[in-house]
Amino acid sequence: MSTADTSPDARWRDPRFVLRRLTRRPTAPLADYDRPALDDATRARLTAAAAAARAPGGPDVAFVLGVMPRSGTNFLERLLLTHPDTEGAPGGLRELPALGAAGALEGFRDALGRLYGPNADLFARHEWLAYALGGYLNAARAGCAEGTRTLLIKDPRVRNVWLFDAVTPPDTRALIVLRDGRYLVDSTIRTWPLRPLGRTFEDVCLEWEAATRATLDYAEAAPEGRVRPVRYEDLVARGPAEMAEICGWLGLDPAGLDAAALEGAPVLGSSTHSREEGGKVGWTPVQKDAAFDPTGRALDWTAAQKATFERICGATQARAGYDA
Repeated sequence: MSTADTSPDARWRDPRFVLRRLTRRPTAPLADYDRPALDDATRARLTAAAAAARAPGGPDVAFVLGVMPRSGTNFLERLLLTHPDTEGAPGGLRELPALGAAGALEGFRDALGRLYGPNADLFARHEWLAYALGGYLNAARAGCAEGTRTLLIKDPRVRNVWLFDAVTPPDTRALIVLRDGRYLVDSTIRTWPLRPLGRTFEDVCLEWEAATRATLDYAEAAPEGRVRPVRYEDLVARGPAEMAEICGWLGLDPAGLDAAALEGAPVLGSSTHSREEGGKVGWTPVQKDAAFDPTGRALDWTAAQKATFERICGATQARAGYDA
């Protein structure tokens, strides 16, 4: 199923979602970007569980995360895959939103306690997520082709990003793609047009602000060497040089990058240049033309939309190093 079929508005038929819309309350999952209240002992326990779940050997793992869908994770992944020592989409898995689905395994932990009372206090919050991720990554590593040095796991979201270093094995790293909020918000509403009783322009702004703020805060607090923010605009403007730096950070020889592929990378999933029949955004690669400008094109926003963006996103936009 393509991203075009999985709109963030997919819950608009949910009466609870509609009620929030009618009462003008935010519908974006803003709590998923808050720092969790994990004490030091619990975090240490999660880290130990993640380390214990890591089988020896096999390639390194790097997560390619985005602040939100439309941030450029597909673009970064495709550039990295020009390197012969990388591999992606293990077993056909295009995205692994494991952090965003962290709450689902809390239900499993609670069920263990209900079915057998003594289990209730044996497992820390998110401990089963650490075991599940460790086991899956071991299986994915085992399936890699001989010679693979880095396995890429993609998720265009940073929901619950604060859990990353606690629930993944200690040699797992993350690249997080940042993008100018104006163009990410605009690309979002072009890809999934606003609709009555669906997400609003304000909702999209609120989520970009929460996701970008969480990314910046987490990147400052994460253990050294585990997380590296990447600006989408830098990938576009200085692709080969930026990719050489990223490869160095991942421990890959930059000389292995395909320079011609970096320079001539086709457009994939663009909200302006990848339209298919019916107007949906498509994922068939198309060649760039002179009109393709994902970082500087004019935005067809109303004065009210511009004011909403500045009110919600202005401070975080500046902190991320972007113009207002």
